[in-house]
Amino acid sequence: MIIYGANFGSGIITWILAAGLKEKPERVVMSQVLFSFVGSAVFVSVCCLEVYGGIPLVGELIRKTSAPLEYQMAYVHLLFNWGGAAALSLATQPMASLLDRLWPPTREETWSEMRFLHDQALRDPETALSLLDREQSRLLAQLPIYVQELRKVISGNGKPAYESIHGAFQTVAERSKHSPRNSFGRETGPPLLRGR
Repeated sequence: MIIYGANFGSGIITWILAAGLKEKPERVVMSQVLFSFVGSAVFVSVCCLEVYGGIPLVGELIRKTSAPLEYQMAYVHLLFNWGGAAALSLATQPMASLLDRLWPPTREETWSEMRFLHDQALRDPETALSLLDREQSRLLAQLPIYVQELRKVISGNGKPAYESIHGAFQTVAERSKHSPRNSFGRETGPPLLRGR
């Protein structure tokens, strides 16, 4: 029970220490906190069933190892982490939805994320060109938002949220330098990135 409480407490401490984080880092930390809370809830329930219900579960399993006490504690901690990971792996999508609902991405974060490009896609030039084209089309659709955000900054009515979209354009331009042009030559790169 002490080990379960320690893991629950570490989740609370992590939550407190992450108070200043925003966007993706905050969701990563909160997923760790949820992992600690869910694992603690599951294993405290199992412990209560074992102690008060007389059902042999984790404690009985660990005692059968006949290992020294410190090893038994390490085994319980290991089971806690494996069990928590197994429980959450069965609920990956609901957990992601919960994280997005409780800590939604900001509009700047949404603007700056690549939807189609990823590192593995750049290994296959044909796929990379197709995904670059789709990413460009998505970014071109955001140009009115980009201009609107620039106007807000120029008039002094907003913070520079346009930097998120600008960063996305820069990422696409940087990624286009790697696979497609190197494999097919400059003329086969997407038209917008060729400057035409």
